[in-house]
Amino acid sequence: MSEVKVNKISPRSGTAVTLGDSGDKFTVPSGSNITINSGASITNDGTATGFDTDTNDKVKVSTNDTTPGFLNGKLVAGTNITLTEGSDGGNETLTAALSGTIPTARLGTGTADATTFLRGDQTYASATPADGSITLAKMASGTDGNIISYDTSGNPVAVATGSSGQILTSAGAGAPPTFADPAGETNNICFRAGLTSGAVSLGTGGGYVTIPCNSEFFDQGGCYNNTGSTVTLNGLSAPAWSFCPNRAGKYLVFGGATMYYQNSTLRWGNIKIGGSATAAGNARSGHDSSANYGYSMNPSVSDIVQLNGTGDYITINARAYAGGSAPEMESGSSHCYFGAVFLTSN
Repeated sequence: MSEVKVNKISPRSGTAVTLGDSGDKFTVPSGSNITINSGASITNDGTATGFDTDTNDKVKVSTNDTTPGFLNGKLVAGTNITLTEGSDGGNETLTAALSGTIPTARLGTGTADATTFLRGDQTYASATPADGSITLAKMASGTDGNIISYDTSGNPVAVATGSSGQILTSAGAGAPPTFADPAGETNNICFRAGLTSGAVSLGTGGGYVTIPCNSEFFDQGGCYNNTGSTVTLNGLSAPAWSFCPNRAGKYLVFGGATMYYQNSTLRWGNIKIGGSATAAGNARSGHDSSANYGYSMNPSVSDIVQLNGTGDYITINARAYAGGSAPEMESGSSHCYFGAVFLTSN
């Protein structure tokens, strides 16, 4: 056995140096080192063994890490984060997942509570718009003519557009308003009638006689009986020459009569609102004189009468005295007339 001691081995020619022959083994004694300088490399064209007795590769966190380790030991789960190893013993994976609730302070800056939301710039802002900050352009589109109301839950609802001439009408608590025809246009009962069938005798005794206004100028609601017999109007029994409305409320009632006697001995005459016992008011008007009053007189009367809408009726009645003779009511719509108009249901 021989020993060669040199400080440097260089190729005689070329750039390669061959150590031994095939099958030879070169041993580096224990405690010796082979240093590969910076920029140098070792090319392995065969099989290299014995460099590391640990077959498991480990990692370092940085160059300053003094203890290499496996990935599942180097990764540390933070708050509300879990690490889960998958496919143990095979092609293993390591899954990092959120668990629980992430503190709002980690999501953005500002006050995080039930009244705020997180904006795209990671700041918390109030979820309630500031007063006066919502413009018409920000409101949802709707149907022309609709208005906004609220239901019983306090949610906004659209009130549908009404027809031309309709008015907004309250439905009371618990329901949105609606557009409806004015009560005075579609549900207002009124009429006017006159005596055109000829003069009517008032008799000699001075008692009241119902003015038989036979000619209707208008009768909205069909509640006036312009005949001399009892008839049924709107399901109600209406006596002769009576106004019998089917809607409860207060009515302005008016009437007048021209009374005359040809011998100029007419002494007094009266006219009054009469009718059923439940019709409030028996207003009357007239002229009285112990002497002869003349050929004619023209009393008139008006009053506000409460009618129940289920059978109450009213008439216009007249009387006159001519010293035992029989005065008459003069025919003509401007001489003897009767009318009424609905005012209010209250």
